[in-house]
Amino acid sequence: MAEFICRLGTPSGEVLTRIVEAAGAGDARTRLEGEGFRVFAVSNVEKGLSAVLSAGGASRKKRVKAGDFLLFNQQLSALLRAGIPVLQSINLLKNRSGSSTLRNVLADIEEKIKSGFSLSEAFEAQGIFPKIYTASILAGEKSGALDEVLARYVDFLKRNVGISRKLR
Repeated sequence: MAEFICRLGTPSGEVLTRIVEAAGAGDARTRLEGEGFRVFAVSNVEKGLSAVLSAGGASRKKRVKAGDFLLFNQQLSALLRAGIPVLQSINLLKNRSGSSTLRNVLADIEEKIKSGFSLSEAFEAQGIFPKIYTASILAGEKSGALDEVLARYVDFLKRNVGISRKLR
């Protein structure tokens, strides 16, 4: 058993930090969610409290450019449609990205997924993506049609990018 520092949200909206003993990060997350908490971050005690307190903070990350974000979503949708697993798709796109900002964000998302976060939670924890995006991913996860949801989001992004270019 290992100790994990967990950043939690209570049903009343309070945010707190708690140390939990569990076999793994996923077990700690599952147990805390079973107790009614919203789990924001789970980190091994050895990594230190600062890793948990800064988890998901937008202040340490730059925004991903709209063009890079659009291309990432187009490629992710295509990979998922081709039957490539989510984690493998994220890893592949991380390694092929020309944007260092996007690479860093995807590396963090990949780590969060490996530690038990769902895809939508991993994106939400970054603090830089629109709520509609994380909500769309959640809907795709729940419905089992993540590739279709991402394709629709790509259409939405294309319209927005086109509109903003026309306004300039």
